[in-house]
Amino acid sequence: MTMTTPLRALLVEDIEDEALRWLRELAAGGYAVVWQRVDTPGAMADALRKETWDVVLCDGVSPRFDAAAALQLLRSMEQTVPALIISGEPGESRAVAAIKGGAQNYLLKEQLQRLVPAVQQALHDAAECRAHPAADPDSDAAAYRALREEGQVSAALARVGQELIQSLDWPVLLERLGRLTVEALACDCSHTLLWEPAAHAYAMTAGYGDSAEQWESMRVLKVPRSAISGLIARLERDEVVPLILSESEDLLPASLSRQYGITVSLYGALRQKGELIGIHAAGYRGRAAPFGTQQMDIMRGIAQLASLALEHARVLEELGRANRLKYDFVATMSHELRTPLNVIMGYSDLLLEGTFGTLVPDQSDAVRRVARSGRQLLELINTTLDLGRLDAGRLELQLRDVRLADFVREVDAETHDLQQKPGVRFEWQLPSRLPVLATDPLKLKVVIKNLIDNAMKFTEAGGVSVGIRARERGVEFAVSDTGIGISPEVRLIIFEPFRQADSSTTRRYGGVGLGLYIVHRLVDLLGGTLAVDSEVGRGSTFRVWLPSGRRSASPAA
Repeated sequence: MTMTTPLRALLVEDIEDEALRWLRELAAGGYAVVWQRVDTPGAMADALRKETWDVVLCDGVSPRFDAAAALQLLRSMEQTVPALIISGEPGESRAVAAIKGGAQNYLLKEQLQRLVPAVQQALHDAAECRAHPAADPDSDAAAYRALREEGQVSAALARVGQELIQSLDWPVLLERLGRLTVEALACDCSHTLLWEPAAHAYAMTAGYGDSAEQWESMRVLKVPRSAISGLIARLERDEVVPLILSESEDLLPASLSRQYGITVSLYGALRQKGELIGIHAAGYRGRAAPFGTQQMDIMRGIAQLASLALEHARVLEELGRANRLKYDFVATMSHELRTPLNVIMGYSDLLLEGTFGTLVPDQSDAVRRVARSGRQLLELINTTLDLGRLDAGRLELQLRDVRLADFVREVDAETHDLQQKPGVRFEWQLPSRLPVLATDPLKLKVVIKNLIDNAMKFTEAGGVSVGIRARERGVEFAVSDTGIGISPEVRLIIFEPFRQADSSTTRRYGGVGLGLYIVHRLVDLLGGTLAVDSEVGRGSTFRVWLPSGRRSASPAA
């Protein structure tokens, strides 16, 4: 008989059908929900006064009563009930604002499968707060530790996601999944079993952390569903299941783990369209202590990212449309990475603003590094999204007259942080009068900002300049630097995707080699030309020429 967990939920939602979707998801996750739907401040306040609630679920944007107003009402009534935002509008700024406003999590309506794990985490956190009350300094310290732990989970998942999106080749993807799991959880081994309908069994598809002899015996392993029915039932309900060998007889045959020396395991559900298509496992050999809560949170995220990655890789393999599906997958994965990024950036801002108490200088420096890394990863995500749209032919030109004087002011303001690199001066070299250019201003801005970023990245001392001049019935933009320069052989590949001079360049300067590729594609789309002059050790100049006349708006080829 399936066990259910009682849950009292207050739903702030003006559309009844949407509220019912939330309730169906909670019921499928094992909750027996007692609920009330409200859509005005008065109704919510009345419900909070009359009843005790376990959780508040709020629609992100509602014309009558939105999440921000609901969070404000909770604060004004000094309510400590955890609140989760469910929004149909993605965006880092909205998610960060929600977290700052007191929300425990920010979910998208299109990712409603995350609702149950998010509610479980919110209830767990609320129970911890009730069970361990402390004085204000202790509470602040505990909150700071919790935020750091959450940041560590998010950072680990961001790294896993970033590496998984770099390849859709099936064997490479599975090898990376195992390696990243072992590294993120600091465990001994990791294995992936995928469902094979023809064999009516789960087949051992990939492993990491095994000896050659162990893997040779494991790779032929096929596990009938009936042999692990207990484990499957738990995974259907809980997503992540920890097991200790001596306690797992009812879920998993002990001989299955004992044969390979695994004493403690952690299993995650791999899903495709809601169906359990596989099991991803992490394990210790010889250890008796179970996996911790933080490790379980990381495993839950890894399983979700891996499910998405494996689904797209399978589609790619079956359909053979490698290029188009590759970038659809990149775009989807990039959206997925925004959730841990929202947590990183939101909590970093809260810490730096002193919400949880004053930080000592070393702590402030550490949090600033976290925030800076989050912004860099967000930039990478946005870049990969642009790349996906370019290759999918989904970018259209929005041509209009652009006053370059105004354009320069906008770019200068938006690259202000880039310009502050120690030891490197930045300057604009402009004529007394700047021409008007008929082009797509947003795409031109991406081009110039990417070139400025590239120049600052590879310049340790000296300067970076941006010059603009009229040339040959058009306008030329020249971005020059005194950086490391580019050798002739490397110039042949710098405009190709995911290409840089060598691996040491990537390690030292960062990036994955997409910036110049996107510049090249956008300049082509705008009907212009792109050229580079460079000398190793003395610097580089990238020249972008765009025609001044209007062209018909057309999608990217």
